Amino acid sequence: MAVHAITAVRLDGNSQRATHVLWARVSVSGEQFEVAPHASPVIEVVDALAEGDTVITVFPLNGQCVAGPEVRRVVDEAGREGIEMVNADSDTRRTLADLPRLDHEQSAYQVGSMATNAREPTLKACPRLACGSII
Repeated sequence: MAVHAITAVRLDGNSQRATHVLWARVSVSGEQFEVAPHASPVIEVVDALAEGDTVITVFPLNGQCVAGPEVRRVVDEAGREGIEMVNADSDTRRTLADLPRLDHEQSAYQVGSMATNAREPTLKACPRLACGSII
């Protein structure tokens, strides 16, 4: 099973459901991405979850990057599959809408403080994902 990190989302203008994510697989140590984050349709996240992978969110906070809640598969009233955050702590009210936006014009190199280097994909200004014990 792999661990992936979502750093940004594209939301549908009407439903506010995530349609695309900026994400990548994270190294076992949690120190870097194994590949550069890339934009993908949400169904790819749903597929990874179905395969048993763990998918977390990563938020910029005071110039650092911190691990947020995991995501899980959901099905809406119309039967469409999607994702939502798993908020184990009832005081945490974060949603996918709180992540930086992935706009149509943006690439993996332009989203908030998240950036990658083609030779060694890491989180800019964040030597570690600060994920604690996600793995």
